[in-house]
Amino acid sequence: MNGKCWLLKSRPAVGTILLIALLFTACCPDPIVRQPTPTPTAAVLAGKPSRPSATVTFQPPPAPTAEPLPSPAATAEDSMTLREAIDEGVAEVQILGTGAASGNSIIIAVRRLGDRLATIRVEPGIVLASSNPAEQDMVVRRLLGWRVDEQQYRPAEAISLFGPEDAAQEYAVEAYCLNFQRNSPGQATSFSVGGPPPQGVLAVLQAVDQVPGAGTDVAALQMAVWAVTDNPTGAEMAERGYQSSVDLVQQILETAGLNPGDYRLFGGSAPPPGQTEEAPAPTAPPAMAVQAQVSTILDVGGQEVLWSPDGTQLLVSLREIHFYDAQGWKPVRSIDIQDWINGMLLSPDGTTLAVLAGTKDIKLYDVATGGEIVTLARTRASTSAASSGFMAFMPDGQALAVVVGDTIKLFDAVSGQEKSTLVAPGTHSIAISPDGGTLFAASWEGILALDPGSGEELLRFGEASRSCSRMALSPDGSLLAAGSAFDGSISLWDAAAGRQVRTLRGHSDGVSALAFSLDGRMLASAARDVTVKLWDVASGALLATLIGHTDEVNSLAFAPDGKLLATAALLETTRLWQLTSGVLDATPTAAPTAPGPVPTRLSLSAQAISPQNADQVKTVGRIEPGGTHLAWSPDGQTVAVGSDKLSFYDPSTWSLRHAVDADRWVKGLAFAPDGKALAAIVEMPGVVLYDPATAAELHTLPRSQINITPISSDYCAFTPDGKAVAVILGDTVKLFDVASGSETGTLVAPGARSIVFAAGGQTLFAASWEGVSQIDLATGEAVREFGDTSRSISHIALSPDGALLASGGMFAAPIVIYETATGRQFRSLAGHDDGVSALAFSPGGEVLASASSDVTIRLWDVAQGAELAVLVGHTTAPRSLAFSPDGAFLVSADDDRSVLIWAIKP
Repeated sequence: MNGKCWLLKSRPAVGTILLIALLFTACCPDPIVRQPTPTPTAAVLAGKPSRPSATVTFQPPPAPTAEPLPSPAATAEDSMTLREAIDEGVAEVQILGTGAASGNSIIIAVRRLGDRLATIRVEPGIVLASSNPAEQDMVVRRLLGWRVDEQQYRPAEAISLFGPEDAAQEYAVEAYCLNFQRNSPGQATSFSVGGPPPQGVLAVLQAVDQVPGAGTDVAALQMAVWAVTDNPTGAEMAERGYQSSVDLVQQILETAGLNPGDYRLFGGSAPPPGQTEEAPAPTAPPAMAVQAQVSTILDVGGQEVLWSPDGTQLLVSLREIHFYDAQGWKPVRSIDIQDWINGMLLSPDGTTLAVLAGTKDIKLYDVATGGEIVTLARTRASTSAASSGFMAFMPDGQALAVVVGDTIKLFDAVSGQEKSTLVAPGTHSIAISPDGGTLFAASWEGILALDPGSGEELLRFGEASRSCSRMALSPDGSLLAAGSAFDGSISLWDAAAGRQVRTLRGHSDGVSALAFSLDGRMLASAARDVTVKLWDVASGALLATLIGHTDEVNSLAFAPDGKLLATAALLETTRLWQLTSGVLDATPTAAPTAPGPVPTRLSLSAQAISPQNADQVKTVGRIEPGGTHLAWSPDGQTVAVGSDKLSFYDPSTWSLRHAVDADRWVKGLAFAPDGKALAAIVEMPGVVLYDPATAAELHTLPRSQINITPISSDYCAFTPDGKAVAVILGDTVKLFDVASGSETGTLVAPGARSIVFAAGGQTLFAASWEGVSQIDLATGEAVREFGDTSRSISHIALSPDGALLASGGMFAAPIVIYETATGRQFRSLAGHDDGVSALAFSPGGEVLASASSDVTIRLWDVAQGAELAVLVGHTTAPRSLAFSPDGAFLVSADDDRSVLIWAIKP
C-alpha cells in the first residue's frame, strides 16, 4: 500500500471475484453480457523491429437492462467523489485498463477501509492519468456497473462501499482517449485520478445523451473528443480505425456549443487555441538546442544557491552565507550564521535576505552590510524543512510569507510583526503570483491557491497520490511546476485555471529542486537520481541532462541573463554550468574552460532505453548483409554498415538504400555531427569521406593510410561543427578540412588508440596505453592528463553533455568514467571478463553501453554506476555500438559481420 492510494501489481484474487459473483447471481439474475475485449495489434514490417502500435481498439458498451444493481440509500454525508474517497482513506482504489481504448475500457477496483459506509460518485469528465507516458490518458463518460466476472456486469449509478470490509469489488467504466498521438492503453496499464478535463471535453460528453444515436456510437464520440483535444483530420482518425458518420460527430460538437468549422475534421485549418491537454504552455517559442558545460566548480557544498538580481554575485549557503563575485568566482565576503542553514531567500529588489537556520526563528539581513534587520517571532515550527520553498516574499518586498506548522503566516518585512495567518494543512512549499493576488501552497495532497489577503480558497488542483515535493512558479505567473517526491515526474499546470498542461518524465527518483529561467523558456529540475535536467517549457522536450554531481542536488538557480545555471549539492560541490541555445544565445559568450554537451537533435522516444527499462532490452532483429563496424546518422535516417562493402540502410524499414565497393575492408565509420559526411576508415587507400545521401565519394584524405590493426571507429573523429575530421596516424593526430580534404594541422599524440573531441571543439581527448591526454588544438599542448596507465586504455566515449568521459582497457579491468572538467574519477564499472571492444553513451546520457571480448554487451546506469543488463547474442566480440538518436534502439556489430538490433521488448 502507498499511503491513501492502493496500487496493486495484479487483479484481485479469482476466488474473491467468483464468491462475489455467486452471491450476486443468486440475488440479481440476468446479468448484462459484455463481449470479449479485442486485443490490440501492432503492425510489424518484415525484417523491422516492432514498434508500439498507434492503432486503438474500442468496445461498445452494452445496452442497460431492467436489473440494475441494488444500492442502499445513502445520506449526503455518505456520498463522495472518487478523489475524496482516496484522499480521506475511505477506500483503497486501483484503476486498470481492459485493453480497449474507447468505450468499455476501464475497471475501477475498490476495497472498503474501516467502518465508514459510503457511495462513491464516478462523475463525467474525470481524467484518468496513465502510468505509462507513452500511452493515452482517459476521460470518464459514465460508470457502467458492477463487474460480476470478465464477461458480465450490472448497471450501477455509483460505487457502493456497503459490502464487507476488505472485499474487493470491480466496476466497469465507459471512458475515452485524450491523446491522439499516443499509443493505446494496454490491458496492464494502471491509471490514477488526474485533474480537470481539457476545455470542451466535458461539454462533448454531456452532449451525447441529447443526440439521437450518439450514445451507442463509440467511434463518433471518440472522434468528437479527439477533435477538441488534438484536432486530427478524418483521414488520420480512419488510419487508427475510427470511422463514423461525420454528421453525427458534427451534431455532438454543435450540441456541446462548439463550432465544427474550427476543426480539421470539417475543414478547419488550425486547432482552436487552448483546447488540447498537450497544448503549448503560454510561454515563448521553444529553444531548438541547448548546450550546458561546466565552466566553474566551487569546492564548497551548498544547501541553497541564489543570484543577486543584477547577476553580479552568487550566494551559497551552508553554515555561512558566502558571496561570490560572478567575474572571477572568488568569495568577496560572508555572513556567519553559526548554525546549519536550512533555507535562504532574497527579496525581489535584492536588498533583504531571509535566512532559516537550525532551530532558530527566521532572521532578515541587510544584504549590503550583512547586519541583522529583524527576527520573525514564532517561525521555528517550520525548521524541519530544508528548502527555501517554505518562504516567499510578496512582489513589493514589504511582506514575507512563512510556512509554520499547518498555517502560513505573513510578516511585515520591516518590523517583523505578524500581519495575518492562513490555514493550509501540510504545506511544505509556497509561491506568490507576480501581482500578489494569489498564494500557491503545495502539500502531499496537491496544490491550493489562496487569496493572501482574505485566506479564501480560490482553486484546488493537483493529484494527491503524486505527492508534490517541490514547486516553482514561472516568472510571469502563468505556469506552475510541481515535482513528484516518488516517481520523479514534473507536472506543469496552468496557474490561473488549475488545468494540467503536460507532464515531464525523465528522472528516475524524487524531485529535489525546480527553477524557471528568468524568461520562462526553460525549466531546470534536480532529483535524487543525482542528475539535473533542462526542459523546454513550450514543448515539454528534454533539452539536456547534466551529469557530474555525485550527491543529490538541493538547489538550482538561473543567472538573470539565462547564460549560467548554478547547482548545489549539500555534501559535495557547487557547480556553474554555461548555457547556450538557439533561442537564448546563438554563440557562447566566452571560450569554454571545460567540455560541454553536443545539442540534442532529436527528441527522445517514449521507448528510449533508460535505467528504468534496460532490463527489458532484447534482440528485435538483425541487419543482413552485416558488417564489423557501423554508425547511425544524427538525423536518425541512415545506418551505415561496413565490411568489404559500405552499405547504407533505411532504419524505418531496414531496407538497403545504397551499397558501394570499398575496395578493401572497412575498419571504422563515423558520421559528421551535421550528418552531411561519413568518414570510412579503409585498409587501402585510407580515410574516405562519403556523401550519406547519395553514397558518392567526396574525398580520399591524403596520406591517411592506417597500418595498425585492429582498427576501429575510435581512430577517427569529427569536430563538433563538422568542418574538420581528425585521424590517428602513427604517433600523431592529423586534422583535415572536410570541404576540401586538405590537411590543416598535426598534433603529437604518441600511442593514441582512441580520440574524441570535447563538445566545445577547442580540445581533443586522446587515449593510449599511458592514459588520457586532453590536447589544446590551438597550441598542441596537453592541458590535462588523467587515467590509470596500468589499464592500457583502448576505447573512450564522451557523454552527450560533455561532462563525462568513459574509458575501457584492453584487459579485464573496470571501465572508468572521469569528470572532464576536473579529470577526477566519477565511477568505476566492473563486470566484463575481458577487454573492452566498444563504448557508447545513450543520447540522454543516462546509459552507457559497453562491448567486450567476453562476447557480451553490458548496459550501465551512469549516475549510479550500477549494471543494468547483460545482452547476449553475439558469438564473437562486438566491435562497434551505436544508439539511435531517439534512444529507442541499440545496434551492435561483431567480427563475424553479425549486426544485431536491440530494443525494449517486455
